[in-house]
Amino acid sequence: MDQNNSSNEKSMKPPPIYVNNGSNINVILSNLSTQNVGNFKHVTLDNQRVKFSFESVEGYRNAIKYFETHKAEYHTFQMKNERSFRVVIRGLHPSCDTNVVKNALREQGFEPLQMVPIYHPITKVPLPLFFLHLKPNVNNDKIYDLNRLYYAVIKVEPPKPKRHIIQA
Repeated sequence: MDQNNSSNEKSMKPPPIYVNNGSNINVILSNLSTQNVGNFKHVTLDNQRVKFSFESVEGYRNAIKYFETHKAEYHTFQMKNERSFRVVIRGLHPSCDTNVVKNALREQGFEPLQMVPIYHPITKVPLPLFFLHLKPNVNNDKIYDLNRLYYAVIKVEPPKPKRHIIQA
């Protein structure tokens, strides 16, 4: 199974890395070429920011290590296969202890990372809804089959996307 994960990881294209204060690009490029990052491209976005795109996940991870050890100001996104699996749980009382519910989920074979109550957007009253973040796993889809949890009848559903434009 490790061979399948490593082949999937190598075939996925990693997200770009944005480096701030890239005042001397020659130093960064020469250092990155010695860090075993493989093939990469860079694009200058403005006078101070540079965008690096890597072909391999291993090169991406080596570049991150390089930027962290040299305390460079950078920004990147989480890889898709490392993102948490997010669902909404309906039917739990808003005052229930999330740690107890997470332990109940662990007993059923899930790996919860975070459980957050949902509040009404205007009145700020807690609703019988919770966002649940699960660690990436193959069996995460089985959570939709749950109908009882913490002595309550529940419904697990995917989160609904926001329909309005977020103000910048």
